[in-house]
Amino acid sequence: MNSPSHAGHYSPNWQTGRALASLLLMLGLLILPLSRVAALEPIESPDQYTLPADMSAVHFYLITVDVG
Repeated sequence: MNSPSHAGHYSPNWQTGRALASLLLMLGLLILPLSRVAALEPIESPDQYTLPADMSAVHFYLITVDVG
C-alpha cells in the first residue's frame, strides 16, 4: 500500500515553532527591564503640588481602547 504524497504541502516543524517561541521569550525578557524607565517616579511630598482654587474649571479625559 502506497502512502499519499505530501509534496508541495507545508508541514510546520515543531522545533521551528519552539525556537520561535524561545526567541520571543528572550526578546520579552530583554525588553521588560526597559519598561521601568518609562514608569512615573513616586510622589515623595504631596505638599509640593498646589490644587486649583476652582475645581469646576478642571477637566479630565479618559480614553480607552477595546480588545481587538
